[in-house]
This record gives sequence, structure tokens and C-alpha cells, in this order.
Amino acid sequence: MKRQNTLLLFCFFSLLPLPFVISIFTDHVGLGAIWDAISFALVYVAAILLFLTIFNNTRKCSKNFLIYKLIWLQDMFILSGVLGTFLGFLFIFDGMVIDSVIGGPDPYNLLISNFAIAIITILYGVIGATTIYLIQKYYELTSLLNH
Repeated sequence: MKRQNTLLLFCFFSLLPLPFVISIFTDHVGLGAIWDAISFALVYVAAILLFLTIFNNTRKCSKNFLIYKLIWLQDMFILSGVLGTFLGFLFIFDGMVIDSVIGGPDPYNLLISNFAIAIITILYGVIGATTIYLIQKYYELTSLLNH
């Protein structure tokens, strides 16, 4: 039951800022706001796969160990966001080498899109870590109220 509640809370808190993001980045409501699925997958999937790899056989655990696992997952979201930002900056530096050729891609457009990748990955990492932090505080408060 605890695992199901954690999954539901994670989905709820992860999707909570979605209407705000859609209204900020688009003129109309649509799925065009989350344009960078690769960055999202890099941050979320990498952090969750690392978590599942490390804590694979720990189904029944104490409340303190659950809190430890949630704190560990927060760190993984931040680290995967920083990794995505690092990759975005590598793409920026790689895009600086491209000369403007007539009929070729606009180098400024490439730099701006690579900078957007760098920034959005750290944003996804912070949103994921904040989501896990809220779940952690939920479990800490429920344990305080039950005592």
C-alpha cells in the first residue's frame, strides 16, 4: 500500500505544474509546451532507473529507510538534471564551431535551442527533486501524526 501511495503522490506532484507550464510556453492550450521529451526522459528515466537498480530488492522497509530512499532519489534527480545541463552545454560548444553557410542551418538558432536543452534539464531535475521532497515530507508528517 505504501508503494502505491508513493507512486500516486509522485504522479500527482509531477503533473501539478503542467497547466502552468502549458500556459507560459504556448499561446493556446496544447501539448506543445513539453517539446523536449528527450530531456525529460534523460532526467526522469535516468534517475528512476538508477533508483530501481540500487533499491531493487527492498520491498519491505522501515519508515527511516523509506525516508533515506526518498532523499537518495532527490539527489539522483538533481544529479541527472546537472548531467543534462552539462550535455546541453557540450552541444552549445559544439554548435559554436558551425560556420554560417548560405542555405545551411542558422548558427544562432542552434545555439539558442541547445541552451534551451541545458536549462530545461536542470528545471526537470529540480521539479523531480521537489516532487520527491514533498512526498518525503508527507511521510514524515504522517509518521508524526500517528505517534
